[in-house]
Amino acid sequence: MRRISLAALSLLALSVLSCSSGGDEGPTGPGPMTRNLVIAFTVDNAAGVQTITGARLLFDGRLIDRYQGSALRSAGFNIAVERVTPGEHTVGISVEHAAQSAVLYRTGGAGATALNTVTVTNATGPAIAVINLPKDVVALASGQVHEHRFQVP
Repeated sequence: MRRISLAALSLLALSVLSCSSGGDEGPTGPGPMTRNLVIAFTVDNAAGVQTITGARLLFDGRLIDRYQGSALRSAGFNIAVERVTPGEHTVGISVEHAAQSAVLYRTGGAGATALNTVTVTNATGPAIAVINLPKDVVALASGQVHEHRFQVP
């Protein structure tokens, strides 16, 4: 009778157990949790002058929306972003083509109720959170990006 080492016997038992799961089953747990976002963001010329002929909205450094057209005093965005993982993210605004090289711009709009917001939802369901991004007045040169950091729960 041949002797089988304890290590070989353990390896054989482990391989039998791993094969007994059927092999065709999917992962044992759900995939990574994701959220859906609706980003509402406004940028306007602090002096009320029509200098914005182009603006870009970025999420985590990627372009998600763009305005290009005749000169405006403000540019607003309202866009959905799907399958976002919880954690820290950024929303950025860039005024691409201003009539002047460095201009004061206000983010969040001029009115008391105008806000830059990120609404967080599950794939199917009501809002989990509404994140109000701060209102700022910043000097932006053409193409310069101004970012806000926030946490997705």
